[in-house]
Amino acid sequence: MDEIKKYWGFLALIIGGAAGVFGWFYNKGAEEAKYDGRVFDSPEQKVTVVSKVEEMPTPQEQWQAYYLDSIDTANRIASRKTRDSLMKIEVEARKYADSINLLNADQLYQIKEEIKALMNRQ
Repeated sequence: MDEIKKYWGFLALIIGGAAGVFGWFYNKGAEEAKYDGRVFDSPEQKVTVVSKVEEMPTPQEQWQAYYLDSIDTANRIASRKTRDSLMKIEVEARKYADSINLLNADQLYQIKEEIKALMNRQ
């Protein structure tokens, strides 16, 4: 009996620890059971979600795609600047060509009118 009194604190600690661990496992199982029916509506949905998650790219692949897209965006901006400057040059060239065409059309009209006037005089 003296030995039991000597180690009663140690025995209480072991029994209390065992009860605490049992309670924790019991509570953990209850938590998982509580969420089990709420996360997925059906087993098929669970399989679909799990397969989708497994097929997703890794975070490293996502960042790599983001950086490549950023580089591509910078290249697109530079390309647009070049294309826009070429478009401005083309618009100016078209204005010049249109003005020449307009002058030619005006000259042709005047020539036709002179020919009509000459034809009517005779």
